Amino acid sequence: MFLGQVQAKAKMEPLILFPSRSNKMFLEVTRGSVESDEPSSSGSSSDEGTDYADSDEDVVMEEMLQTEEVELPQPTPGGSNLQRRKVILTWLVYFVLVWQYKHYISDNGTEQLLRFMRQLLFCIGEIVKEHSVFCLVLAANLPTTLYSARKFLNIDRDNFVQYVVCPKCTKLYHKDDIVINDGGRTVARTCDNVPFPRSKRPRTCGSQLSHKVVLKNGNIKFYALKTYCNKSVIDSLEDLLKRPGLETSENSGEIVQPPQFVMASSGPLLGKESIWSDLTPICFEKHYKLGRLDQEEVRELRIVYGTLYPHITVASLNLPSLYKRYKSLSVCGERYGSTAGRRLCPYARIIASWCDKDGVVSPGMLRPGIIRYFIVHSLEIDGSQKSHAFAVVSWLKSSEENFGFGNLLSVWCANDFEHAGPAVFLPVQRIHCFFANA
Repeated sequence: MFLGQVQAKAKMEPLILFPSRSNKMFLEVTRGSVESDEPSSSGSSSDEGTDYADSDEDVVMEEMLQTEEVELPQPTPGGSNLQRRKVILTWLVYFVLVWQYKHYISDNGTEQLLRFMRQLLFCIGEIVKEHSVFCLVLAANLPTTLYSARKFLNIDRDNFVQYVVCPKCTKLYHKDDIVINDGGRTVARTCDNVPFPRSKRPRTCGSQLSHKVVLKNGNIKFYALKTYCNKSVIDSLEDLLKRPGLETSENSGEIVQPPQFVMASSGPLLGKESIWSDLTPICFEKHYKLGRLDQEEVRELRIVYGTLYPHITVASLNLPSLYKRYKSLSVCGERYGSTAGRRLCPYARIIASWCDKDGVVSPGMLRPGIIRYFIVHSLEIDGSQKSHAFAVVSWLKSSEENFGFGNLLSVWCANDFEHAGPAVFLPVQRIHCFFANA
C-alpha cells in the first residue's frame, strides 16, 4: 500500500516523544478514526479546541510565560495542546542549559545549537504539515538565545551591578558615566583617575573607557571596553536565607548547643572520655605516611592514654607501633599546620592546656608550643577499636628573665623547648588557639 493511500484512509496525529519519571523514553502514536466526507453525529471534530494555527511567536510565548508552573513531563501527557507544547519546550530548554553547564559549552555554541534545533523542527514541520502544524508551532516558540531561554524558564541572572573598568588603571565607573554631553553632542569619556597624586607632576590616566559604534539606522552607541560584575555580600546572604527549605534554629525551635569537643580544649579531663576518639569534627588531608613508634615513644604514649582514660589499667593496653602521619588537618573548620609541611608555618603555633615542666602531662596553665606533625593512632579499649588524633608538639620554655613591672606578660623563649616527655603527644581536641610570634 502506498503512502498516499494510507493518508487517504486514516488521519495520523503527530508522533510525540515524552520523558517519564524513570528517565525512560516512550513513543505514543494515536490514530484517529477513518476520515469521512459526512460530518460526525456529535458535530465536533477530533481537533476541537486545538490552537496549533496560532503562529504568532510573541503572543504564544507570552501565553506560556503567564501560565502556571510547568509540571514534570508524563509518559502519557494530558491536558490541552498548549500544555503539551509548553512541557516539550520546557524539557528541551532545560536539557540544553544543563548540558551547557555540565560540558562547559560557550554561550555562542549553545545559541547555535538552539538555532539549529529550531530550523530542524521547521524542516520536520514542513514535511508533515499535511497532518499537523505541531512541529511548526514548536519551532516558532523555541528560544534561540540564552536570554530568551532563561526568560522562558524564569531564571533571573541579571541580579548584579555592572561597572565599567578602565583598561589602564582599573578604576571603576558606572555604566551611565562612560559618555558625556559636550555642546549638544555625545562623546566618549576618558578616565580621570590620578594614579600617583603625590608625584611632582601628577597626571591623569586619560585612557578611553568605551568605543563608538554607528548602527545601520544611523544611531550612535557607546560600548564599554571592559566591564566588571559585582554583587554585594548582603544581597547574596539574603538570597541564601530566602531559599526554600532553609531552616534556622529560631524557626525550627531548636537550641544549638556548642559541641563537646569545643569544651574539651580547656578544663579538667574527667568526664570527657568519649571525646578523645570522636574524629567526626576533624578533616584530614588525603596524603599521609606510615610511621613506627620507638620504645620510648610507646612508653610516653601509654602514659597519655592512661591520663585520657583513668578507668583503664595502663599495663593492660596493647599499643600498636604503627601510626599515620599528617602534615596538616582541620578541627571544626579551623586549619592547623606543622613544621613538617612548612618550617615557619604560622598555623603551627598553638596554645593548649596540657604540658607542665619537664614535659609532664598537667592540664593546668595554658602554654605555647609548635606542632611538628600530626599522627593518628588506633588501639583497642574496652573491647572496641578506637582511633585518636595527636599533635606532636615542642613546648616552649618559660623565660626566667625579670622584665620589671611585676612581669604582667608571660614571656617564652622562642628557640628553647621543654624536655621531651609524655606531653609531646597532645590530643587535637585540647588545642585552645593560636599565638603570635613577637
